[in-house]
Amino acid sequence: MTRKSGGDTQYDSELEEAADYEDGDQGDNEQEQVTEAHHQLLKHLVDGTLHEIPSLELGNQHTGKGNMTILHLLLSDQQYRRLSSSKIRRFLDQLLNADSKRVKEFLSSRDINGQTALALAVSGSVRGIQVLSYLLQRKEALEAAEVQSDSGWNCLHELSSRGSSKNPQYIQNIEDCIKLILSSKSKKLITGQNKLGETPLHLAVKYKRQANPDWQLKLTSQLIDACPELLKIVNKNSRSPYQYRLDTLRAIETNTSSNNDDIARFMRNCYMHFEDRGEAVKYLYGKEDEELSMEIDLSEHSIYTFSRDSLTSLSQHWKFENILRYVYFPKVNFKNSSTDSYPVKDISKKQGQSQHYNSNDEGIGRKDLQAMFDWLRNNRGVKKIIKVRVIDNEDPPHSDEIIEESLKNFDVEVLDWFKFDLCSETILKAAPDVQEVHLYSSGNNAVLHAWSGCDGLKKLSKLKKVYIDIYQRLETYHRTQTILDAFKDRLKAHIDGIVIEERIEKYSASRGNGLAGTNSVVEGGSAQQTHTWIKHMDTFVNFIVNIPADKERKIRVALIDNGVDGSYSRLGQIIKLGTSYCSHPHHQGQLNNYCTPSKSHGTQMASLISQVCPKIDLYVARILDMEAEDSRQIDVGSVVKAINWAVDHKVDIISMSWTIERTEDNKTVLGGGLATAISRAHSERILMFCSTDDQGGLSKDDVYPGCLPGTFKIGAAKPSGNEGEWTDKGSYYTFPGEDLKVHLPPYLASDNDKLASGSSLATALASGMAALLLYCVQIVHNNPNTPPETSLQDARTYNNMDRAFKRMTDKNKQPRYIRAWEHLNPDFKELSKAKGIDELRRVMMYLFK
Repeated sequence: MTRKSGGDTQYDSELEEAADYEDGDQGDNEQEQVTEAHHQLLKHLVDGTLHEIPSLELGNQHTGKGNMTILHLLLSDQQYRRLSSSKIRRFLDQLLNADSKRVKEFLSSRDINGQTALALAVSGSVRGIQVLSYLLQRKEALEAAEVQSDSGWNCLHELSSRGSSKNPQYIQNIEDCIKLILSSKSKKLITGQNKLGETPLHLAVKYKRQANPDWQLKLTSQLIDACPELLKIVNKNSRSPYQYRLDTLRAIETNTSSNNDDIARFMRNCYMHFEDRGEAVKYLYGKEDEELSMEIDLSEHSIYTFSRDSLTSLSQHWKFENILRYVYFPKVNFKNSSTDSYPVKDISKKQGQSQHYNSNDEGIGRKDLQAMFDWLRNNRGVKKIIKVRVIDNEDPPHSDEIIEESLKNFDVEVLDWFKFDLCSETILKAAPDVQEVHLYSSGNNAVLHAWSGCDGLKKLSKLKKVYIDIYQRLETYHRTQTILDAFKDRLKAHIDGIVIEERIEKYSASRGNGLAGTNSVVEGGSAQQTHTWIKHMDTFVNFIVNIPADKERKIRVALIDNGVDGSYSRLGQIIKLGTSYCSHPHHQGQLNNYCTPSKSHGTQMASLISQVCPKIDLYVARILDMEAEDSRQIDVGSVVKAINWAVDHKVDIISMSWTIERTEDNKTVLGGGLATAISRAHSERILMFCSTDDQGGLSKDDVYPGCLPGTFKIGAAKPSGNEGEWTDKGSYYTFPGEDLKVHLPPYLASDNDKLASGSSLATALASGMAALLLYCVQIVHNNPNTPPETSLQDARTYNNMDRAFKRMTDKNKQPRYIRAWEHLNPDFKELSKAKGIDELRRVMMYLFK
């Protein structure tokens, strides 16, 4: 290497090793030399004579080593990185004195590996990060930080991926650099995506065993605070940062739950605060992820009755996130049972005392909701509830002590417990970190003083907003307004920046919180006798369910209706999966749960289907329907989604016990989206059963979905087998649909004493019959004594089920009434297992061959 004389020993030593830098990207491993101009720059840098060099010359040349600038060289070579901070600082100051355009060009220059000097600084030593921190104080450096490498990484990508260091000084310098970048609010820099579509947030949350989790969590919080939009940006695999965190976590720690991961839990909390529930679902769950419930909303109930047993039943299929967006409980009635699975903590017992639930000194305050909150906490694993809304305005309400016990440790942010004059001390104990509280005042000025005093709401350190409803009762309106204004003034004096919204209401002892509804089936007189058809089927079903099955696969039946009450243990145990497309009328993006309906129609249908064929897995899809003039108005869009959901889950049967009449408003979606969904299900060999509109001779031909090809349109028959008075003449088949007794949950006990009628009931029985036949075919097919030539695997086709139904009818009658007892008769119970299966094989061969 040519070298000028006159250099000092330190300079010669440092430059000697710097010049021997090997560029690993050169195929022939050629040792490149530093240009003469940069040789002089380095000499002046070491000598401290940079002031002799014009500033423009600092950034207009490369060293000749891998396309690196002098700054690349200083940050990458071990010898140059040992230069004193003062010399490096003087060099940087000289550099930054150049005009802005030249400085930006210099800092944006990429080496042969596609990296800028700024990005290279991150992967270096503490010195490199210190250099970067110094440079990022200039606008030109922040703009240069946006430059991406060949792999798409910008400077913030590099910084966000450095969570593995154990060097506290290095981590502190990294944090300083990140703060400077985030303060720039450069969207291009903060939301930039690399070639894999990863943002800095993706890299920050990536799980690594050697990572510093505390630093990762801190960085995650900083990135989201600076740009919440990062939560919604997905990578090339369509994975959000949260999903990516879980992917990388599960790839390494296969037995670790996301509930135990602080970073996943933090991000989940961020998504739960999204105003639009649909967006939260989109970024929390991928196509392969199990969607969990994010809220409990029983607002469609005026009164909700539950018991220990019903909670046990709900536990089978109602799975929650450990953070809930929203909990709404109306008036509730808790009925205890002898088999308590989740005992309520008896907070009334004092040490050394023996007290009982009904002892006189316990007080008359309600305890009902404590059981529900205990269930959420202890059985469902819920750790946090963002918003709590409870209707507790009847006498007696829940006691303060029960409210405190119910809500403690749930980290409630918004508390709306509708109890008059709720004690502020109770609020403090129940929700110490509450940010928004709803107060209900009876007009008692003493309570208003307590709320707004030094020992009142002021103790809630995070409180930002107060809603107060004050009920005018004893005092005049003017007096009520006066004491309310005084309350507001006192509270504002004690809490800086508090927002208060007020409302004065006229007190009414009869205030309610729900609307009554009607079922879509017609109810008749008392249930004096069981329908003969049902009696025969019960006997045959008893024979079938007692046949041992080595390869049993339950028949998958999708029930598209207004939901099924999962608290009813008889039905809760057969619900395999459920979803809801029933949007909440008052909360954007929120859906009414499929297993807590306020109306019993879907529950009735599920009861009838399972009565005919207990060997089913029930797939419940709740659709949006509204009561209007004693009829149901079905939202077609929700039906289309429900059908496609059922197809995606490969069900065997879809039961739809309702009708949609064609109108000018819905004709496009009926003939388009609905027809397409039905056609798709038909092509997948799914049997679909639909109701008629129960208008007899007035029935129209274009009632959906029964008018579409590939569906069975079912009408109701009287106990005699004759068609009902209002049965559509265009029905394909009729099933019992008049004067039927339907098993319902205990809280609908009054309905159990009535008979119901309608084609919706007949449709449910038809769906159950089809499921039963498919199950019988499975028994026959799986029996080792069944000859191969008698295979009945094609039973699940429209034509074959149609043939089987026709052979169970009187062909001289229209519509055809299914005379099930003639083939699936009570005589089966008298046969041995072997003879019974032989006879069953003969019947199935007759029906399907």
